[in-house]
Amino acid sequence: GVQVAHELRGVGASAQDHFMVHLVTQVTGADTISGRGFALIREGAKWLFGRPSLLAISPSLVFGFVNSKDLVSPPNIQLDFAIGNYCDSALERVPVIKLGFYQLRPRSRGYVRAKSSDPFVSPEIQPNYLADPQDRRVVIDAVKTLRRVFEAPPLSSFCMKEELPGADVQSDASILDFARAEGLTAYHLSGTCRMGPASAAGSVVDDELRLHGMDGLRIADASIMPNVPSANTSAAVFMIAEKAADMLLGHSSVEQGADTRALAATTPA
Repeated sequence: GVQVAHELRGVGASAQDHFMVHLVTQVTGADTISGRGFALIREGAKWLFGRPSLLAISPSLVFGFVNSKDLVSPPNIQLDFAIGNYCDSALERVPVIKLGFYQLRPRSRGYVRAKSSDPFVSPEIQPNYLADPQDRRVVIDAVKTLRRVFEAPPLSSFCMKEELPGADVQSDASILDFARAEGLTAYHLSGTCRMGPASAAGSVVDDELRLHGMDGLRIADASIMPNVPSANTSAAVFMIAEKAADMLLGHSSVEQGADTRALAATTPA
C-alpha cells in the first residue's frame, strides 16, 4: 500500500547473518553466573553497592577463531565462551559453562521484506540459516570438534555432564536437528542494500554509498556490505560511518568552495 518512488529489487535481498549454536555443559569446582542461590545474591549485592561484580561484565568473556574440523587448518568459525547459560531456562539453577560458535563465512542468504504500510508492524526477516549444504556441514563438524574442547584436560576436570545438545545427540542428522531447534542469531545481519555497480543485478548503492538512481540518499550501515564480515560487524560499521562522513564532508567542501580539512575540524563529532 506504499507508493513506490524508485524501484530497486536488491533492497531487502541477499541478507546474511552469523548463525550461533551453543554447547552447554554442567560443571563442578568452579564459580559460574548460573543459578539463583547465594552466589547470585552475592553478585547482585556487589553490583548494587558499586563493587566489582560478575553481573557488570559481558556475558561472553573469551573469543577465539578456529577450524571447525581439526583446530589446525585456517579458521572458519568464531568461538564465544561464557561462564553461565542464557540459552535454556531449564538450566537456570544448574552451574554451567557455554561454548558457542558461528560460521565466519556463511553461504546461505535470505531477505527482509515489509509486511505493512504501518511502520510499527515488524518486517518479515528470513535469514535462511543453514540453507546451503556447506553451512550445514560446518555446523555438524563444529559441534563434534567443540566436544573435544570440553574433553581436553584444561576443562575436563570441571565438566560433569553435557546439557546441550546432550549425550544422545550423536548422528549428523540429530546434530543438525539440534542446531536448527536451538540456534540463534548473532545479530550480525548484513547485505540487504549491498554495494556494487549499477550494472550488477542486486546492487543498491555505489562506491560512495549513494542509492542507484536516486539523488540525495545514502546508506551507511551493515546493509551495504556484499558479504557479512568474518567476525563481529561493529568495527566494520564504524569504519563505514567514518568513511561516509569523510565523503559527505568532501562533497560539501567542493560545493561550498571550502577546505575539507577546515570543515572537518569545525564540525562537531
